[in-house]
Amino acid sequence: MGTDPRETAGTTMALIISYVREHAGDVGVTRLLDLARETRPLEILEDEHNWSTYEQKIAFFEAACIVLDDPDAMLHIGETAMQLQIGPGIGLLLMRLGSPRIVLANVAKTCPKFTTVATMTAEHLDKEHAVITYRLHEGKVPHRCDCQLNIGLMRTIGPVFGMPPLEIEHPECQVEGAPLCRYIVHWPRRRSPRAKRHGRDRTLSLQVDALTAQIELLQSTTVDLVSSDDIDEVLHRIVTRAGRAVSATGYVLALADGTIADALVYADGDVDPDLERVRIDMLEAPVGANRGQIVIEVASSRRVYGRLAAFYEDHTFFAHEEELLAAYARSAAAALDAATALESARRRGAATTALLGLARSLAEPATPHRIARIVASAMPEVLGVDASAVLLWDHKTEALRVAGHSGWSKELHDLVGGFEVRTAESDGLRALLAAPAPTVMRLDRPELGPIASRLGALKVPALAIAPIQAHRAGFFGVAIAPVSAVDDRRVDEIVERLSAVADHAATAIQNAMLIEEIRHQAVHDTLTGLANRALADDELDKAIARAVRSAAPLSLLFIDLDDFKAVNDRFGHGAGDHVLKTIAARLIEAGRKGDSVARRGGDEFTLMLPEAAREDAQRIAERLRMVISHPISIGAELVAVHASIGVATAPDDGEDCATIVRAADRAMYRNKEANRVMCTVSPQLGTDDRRSPAL
Repeated sequence: MGTDPRETAGTTMALIISYVREHAGDVGVTRLLDLARETRPLEILEDEHNWSTYEQKIAFFEAACIVLDDPDAMLHIGETAMQLQIGPGIGLLLMRLGSPRIVLANVAKTCPKFTTVATMTAEHLDKEHAVITYRLHEGKVPHRCDCQLNIGLMRTIGPVFGMPPLEIEHPECQVEGAPLCRYIVHWPRRRSPRAKRHGRDRTLSLQVDALTAQIELLQSTTVDLVSSDDIDEVLHRIVTRAGRAVSATGYVLALADGTIADALVYADGDVDPDLERVRIDMLEAPVGANRGQIVIEVASSRRVYGRLAAFYEDHTFFAHEEELLAAYARSAAAALDAATALESARRRGAATTALLGLARSLAEPATPHRIARIVASAMPEVLGVDASAVLLWDHKTEALRVAGHSGWSKELHDLVGGFEVRTAESDGLRALLAAPAPTVMRLDRPELGPIASRLGALKVPALAIAPIQAHRAGFFGVAIAPVSAVDDRRVDEIVERLSAVADHAATAIQNAMLIEEIRHQAVHDTLTGLANRALADDELDKAIARAVRSAAPLSLLFIDLDDFKAVNDRFGHGAGDHVLKTIAARLIEAGRKGDSVARRGGDEFTLMLPEAAREDAQRIAERLRMVISHPISIGAELVAVHASIGVATAPDDGEDCATIVRAADRAMYRNKEANRVMCTVSPQLGTDDRRSPAL
């Protein structure tokens, strides 16, 4: 636990060092540390998860201005934060918020990621500007460089979403005696098609870079956790590395019992010194995010080890941070599984080395099928058996199917490789899936029916089987190994090791699914689940190229809801979200097979129609207008939302994405001007279809 107050996140210090190194080299970094009178090692200062005092930060600010010979150095450093890839988790979080307006609306939650001695508030939010206040806490001396860094960081929000740097006015400043700093932030409401296209490419590039950096960080952390087979060292690393998943001022790992280590609680950062009371409170607290803390269970399918918590007084965490800490806790549980299994098997030499090698192999990103092959290849050495197989569960067909196998004879290779069994075919499989723990299946059991008869060709008396499943999560499959002699001592040893192997596989598969989910969220609208603007434009580019090559028509519908603001004004944004999700579902259902629906933002949608000429697209557009206008229930009232739809066709209206989108957008506005229909509302009175005046 550190002795200095946790006032400035390591993200800021690492950002300054990275910028100085880029512009002044290692010599400049050395001079920076000397001028700032900094005695901590460089590797500590470059670790984004270590904290500093406010005064240490100001010393860095002043030193950087001297080293770079630039009085506005902190402004320029803030403007380059995204390019330097410092704080990838924060960058990815900002991109997921969706727009400058939403990012600025969340400054109160984002500010504590950088400092604990200042408060930021969104005083006013509009469509094209916001008023943000920044108040340094009492006892801290305001500094011009602090304001410059704030301005630089806010300016870089624009490029995150494919816009120019945001324009910032700073009419009031604490440095000049004002009670707080006030920033007026402006951003463009509309952009040209060319700017949109450039912005889309820029946004995708930043998303990929931030996602890659975040994944690499999680991977390196996983490798770090499993790189030791000493349980006490693993427990210490779990709590000190938790900051790589979630930024907070304190972390505690509370063990449920003392069976794996002498100490029951491990802590790092600013934590209540009465650790035993903290431990008891954590074990009794509800799991999840509450104000000031996130509590996550550290558990595998093998056992529950305890709980891990991140503490940040008076701070509201983002929902995404709970997901990241949960993913980290799964890696921690897998590391503990490995450490405890290795502790009991230390004298078994080859098995110990193999299990550690498997843990390291599974730290690399892979698909579930590749994970199955890696696990199956390692199992014979880890378990001390001749052969192995990993079967993955297919939810669609409700079947277990071999995805990886190793060590089987040439005669049995094809039998094992092609083996699958469905729940509809076997009561024995249903009983097996219901078993929560590893077991030994005797192949001469009559209740197994078809399973036993089909596996009889393996010529082994029994199979050791361990379910691959995450704690309180889905079932992924099973790992199996043949048991040549049913000896209790030997079987127990195999089952114990097989359980650890299955837990590693479960964590690796679940992390692979989480990474895939994050990739999916980067290119999909979080409210409706539709493709977002970036993905829609990318798909449209490819579809137009195919249409041009094949001389087939392709049309695009640009859909804008008329007077949608009235819904939000009258019923609230929750009702507006309900309407948008309803419209999205109607567009999907009403479209043809192969059509692509996307939400471009706000109340604008597009529908791409492959192989649809203009006449076909116009007929579809008219049908969609009728489908969209069907009343939607909001409380005791029915709301009829009308849409203006523009049609553009390739190649007649253009042969690239930007031109086609622009043509459809213009056609939509022509229709909107010609059909000025307002959103209408009526009471839910059965057959009474009388409407009140327009909203």
